[in-house]
Amino acid sequence: MPCEIPARIHDRYILHSRPRAAWATLKWNEEDNFATAFSRENVDSDKSSSSQAANALLLLPPQTEDQKVMYESFVPACPIK
Repeated sequence: MPCEIPARIHDRYILHSRPRAAWATLKWNEEDNFATAFSRENVDSDKSSSSQAANALLLLPPQTEDQKVMYESFVPACPIK
C-alpha cells in the first residue's frame, strides 16, 4: 500500500490542466519536523532521467485560474526508496 506524507516543495513547479506526478528528492528537516522536496532537474519537464537518485514522487494538483505555478507550499509525496 503506497504511503503519502506531506512535503514542502522547494522548487517551482508549473502546473498542468490535469494532476501529475513529479520526481523529487525528499530531505527531512528535523527542526521543523517535515520533509522538503527538491527537484533534480528542470521542474518544467517530466523526463525519466529526473528519476535517477529521486526517492519520492510528488502529487501535484491541476492548475486553476488563480494558480498556474506552485512553490513554497505543501503537497503529498510518495516515498519510493
